[in-house]
Order: sequence, then C-alpha cells, then structure tokens
Amino acid sequence: MRIELKQAFRIVTFIPPDDAQKVVEAVMGADPLRYGQYTQVYWQSTPGTEHYRGDKDAVPAEGKPEEVVALPSVRLEFSLSGSLEHVQDVLMALAAKHPCKEPVILVQPVLETRTYDKK
Repeated sequence: MRIELKQAFRIVTFIPPDDAQKVVEAVMGADPLRYGQYTQVYWQSTPGTEHYRGDKDAVPAEGKPEEVVALPSVRLEFSLSGSLEHVQDVLMALAAKHPCKEPVILVQPVLETRTYDKK
C-alpha cells in the first residue's frame, strides 16, 4: 500500500438547516466534490446554534443591528482541488444560494491523502 498527499482546499460554512440542501446542490453544480474515486463527498453536521451580533450599520437576515441572535445552523464541509479561480467559482455558487448577506465561509489549504494498492 502507498499513500500520496494531494494539495486541496477545505471549505467550511454554516447554514440554516432548511437551506442546506439547496446550498449543497449549488456547490455540486459547480464541482462534483471528488475525493479519490468518489464524488458528492461532503460532511454535514446535525443542527447546532450559530450566534452573531450585527454592527449598528448591519442589515442582518434575522434580528436587528446590535442585537444578539441565536439561530439553528448546520456545518457543511467539503474539499476542492484545482486553481484558486475554480475555488472562487464554487464559492460564488455557494454564496448565491446561501440565505445570509455575509455568509461565514472558511477556506483553508490542506493536504489530503490518497491510498493506492490497498486490497
């Protein structure tokens, strides 16, 4: 068996549970979410709680400026390979379907493993 390391980007975002599927579909419309010999590879958490407080000039989707808001949210995680331009295209597709005006989207360069000759 051998293991190779591949450069990729790990994307994490937080979405209201009712909007998660449409965001996933938008992302998969821009990239098949391939990991080795598999496609549509992503991780989605069970609902948790997201907290935020908008500045006085903010126009939050929920709540009012300078008010603390706590909403149900799921964490969506997936990997992308390819150029920065491709990653930006996928992020644009994600943001277009995300209900928040300024969605939290984290992008981190990572190394992923690929396993070969395993029987």
